[in-house]
Amino acid sequence: MDITASVPNVIEKTAKNKKLRVYIALIPPIVTHDDFLDELKRNGFNISDACRYDKALCYAKVFGGVVISNDKSFIHVHLEGFVYEGNKGEQFSPCSFTENPYACYAFDDGSVICFTKEKRGKFIDNIGLRLIVR
Repeated sequence: MDITASVPNVIEKTAKNKKLRVYIALIPPIVTHDDFLDELKRNGFNISDACRYDKALCYAKVFGGVVISNDKSFIHVHLEGFVYEGNKGEQFSPCSFTENPYACYAFDDGSVICFTKEKRGKFIDNIGLRLIVR
């Protein structure tokens, strides 16, 4: 039996002076080689063993969507739509994002990411880990 695994590309942003990390699962591309997948294969596809390094990042790779973490806990947001780079946005906070996810948000690095339902930019992946068994 041969198993091919892939995960979405996950971008990481920080907010609130690096107190929050935001992971956004995007496609394209779909990634077929990275540290998580290598660890997953080494551990016989045991996800809990492969996710020791960063649970929030791992969650974004396995389940897709948007994951917001404060290093102690995290929340997962299933969000349909697209993201693109914007010019202006309010400072990212979990409260404002969960109340109004389809807006533009500023992050610590000065970038602005806009979330929209319109076909613009990259698609938010809500599937995550994909396996093909042959």
